[in-house]
Amino acid sequence: MIKKSLILLLVSIASFSCKRSSPDPITLPPVRPLVNVKVYIGGGDNTPGAFDGYISDSSNWRYVRQYADGYYINNFALNTNTADAAQNKRITTMASLFTKKNIFYETDLIRTDDLSDKVKIDILIANGFKVTYTTCNRGINDSRLAALKWRDTSRIVLGMGAPWLVGGDINSSTGIAWRKVIDSTNGSSTDGPLGLWKTNQGNIQEGSISGVKYAHANGKLAMVMMAPYLTGSGAEFLKQGKLCVQQHENAGAQPDIWVISYYAAQIEQYPVGPEKLNEVTAAGTVTGLAYWLIKHLRGETVVMLDGKANCAIQNNFAEVKIPLQKDGWAAYDIPFSLVNKDEAGMDVCPVLSAGINDQRSKWNISFKLNGKDVSNEIINQDGLICVNQLRLRSGEKHKLIMHLASKEKINVYTAQPLEIKLNVLSHPWNRNHISSQLVIKTRVV
Repeated sequence: MIKKSLILLLVSIASFSCKRSSPDPITLPPVRPLVNVKVYIGGGDNTPGAFDGYISDSSNWRYVRQYADGYYINNFALNTNTADAAQNKRITTMASLFTKKNIFYETDLIRTDDLSDKVKIDILIANGFKVTYTTCNRGINDSRLAALKWRDTSRIVLGMGAPWLVGGDINSSTGIAWRKVIDSTNGSSTDGPLGLWKTNQGNIQEGSISGVKYAHANGKLAMVMMAPYLTGSGAEFLKQGKLCVQQHENAGAQPDIWVISYYAAQIEQYPVGPEKLNEVTAAGTVTGLAYWLIKHLRGETVVMLDGKANCAIQNNFAEVKIPLQKDGWAAYDIPFSLVNKDEAGMDVCPVLSAGINDQRSKWNISFKLNGKDVSNEIINQDGLICVNQLRLRSGEKHKLIMHLASKEKINVYTAQPLEIKLNVLSHPWNRNHISSQLVIKTRVV
């Protein structure tokens, strides 16, 4: 059984009186962005990379097969013979392995033609896949754009660029060609050999991030590929893949789609499986990076209230008694710890937000995380995204202080309770796994 990643929001309230409550619903602010990140995995420009390693031992990547959004394939891994029984069997077998039978299809404007792409799309469809995304390398034109929408005019087409060739910024003069294909399609995609990422050749890291930001700034989608080519080993591929994901997240450049593509297998060989070393630890393999990435994106959180007399309450509701000061005013600090309890060393970047009932106007409410005021992000914006120095690695914890201070003197007999709903999202780019919520009802006594 796979153990789920947990972030625990622990509230240390030794002097609080807690009991179950049934608060009225509180509307939370939306958390950005509103789309879930996709993960596709597959192969590149030949049969060994595209099929063999995945099919030969499919039991070694069950988690990825279940949760990946589909299969990625380069047109060079296919021929146009619709009667090729061996090829049809490979595709049918691959389709049977995935829960989500989607295909992300890559082609090349120069090295193949429109008709070949149409035939290959038909072959993929005939053997059990739905072609959901396509991308074209080395440019795009109207006829190829139409060919990639063959059988489905609503199909997404992205323009591929080589991020190590734009000098670190797609907006520079060296980025004109990539910008042109993005402007002509539904967005951007990258060729992503992580061996170049490791050395930052041609400022590939900055170039990749700038490509995502350019696409998003223009209201379009962005895909980032991670390929093991030139990394030297499966373990190094896993390491560089993690760094690639984290750097994009830290820069606010999370792509809409991640692709893990094992291409150039005729030049360099990398292990496809297993996906994990044990029940919780990703392996240094092609599917291992996908395993880590999907778990990273799907990481679930639990909110708990911890205090005296078994005060970790049911249903995530609690009542907190705030003592009234002698002068009739009230002020109180509530300390929290945001803790990553994951056993697999999974880093997480949760989102913290707060919804407050109509008594908010009578209180000054502020939040500090590790001593820094984050009130605006938590209360007034789409939530505090914990990236960069706020990223939570396994065993780490952050200290959050919620400060409450009345704006006027309080009559304990007529004062209405202040209710605050703290929401923890496990990952800012996956809304399928909203963690849990902690509702605190305060009462001045």
